[in-house]
Amino acid sequence: MKVGDLVRVNSTAVSVGWKPEQGELGLIVSPVNLGSDARYCKVQSVKTGTALWIRDYRITPCNETEGDQ
Repeated sequence: MKVGDLVRVNSTAVSVGWKPEQGELGLIVSPVNLGSDARYCKVQSVKTGTALWIRDYRITPCNETEGDQ
């Protein structure tokens, strides 16, 4: 996944400002690797515009053909 990719947030820990709903759409604004198993992406909510650091296993790339559900 790279900056600008549209993703769905599967779940996340308690956060300040944005607690994504299951399957909420977000946009990757910054990826970061903190080691071999600690990969995070900063994801901005499409709905509210608030950004949040999320572990990459909690986000799923959106298929461009699936459309807006």
